[in-house]
Amino acid sequence: MSTPTHRPFLSVAELGQRLGVSKRTAYNLVNEGAVPVVQIRGVNRIPAAALETWIGDREREALDAVRSTR
Repeated sequence: MSTPTHRPFLSVAELGQRLGVSKRTAYNLVNEGAVPVVQIRGVNRIPAAALETWIGDREREALDAVRSTR
């Protein structure tokens, strides 16, 4: 099942699908404050645009780490 990219916010379960991790891991990332989250009527939602930026930042960090070990 693919995550709809046209929606501005994702659920925590959709976050897990987008990252390829379990729902429990996605909830842990949210609870730890590791990913961008907003609360809408007391429900955690992940802004899709902010998540894409967050993923890009993690990719750049990983690439920089690989480059610095060469």
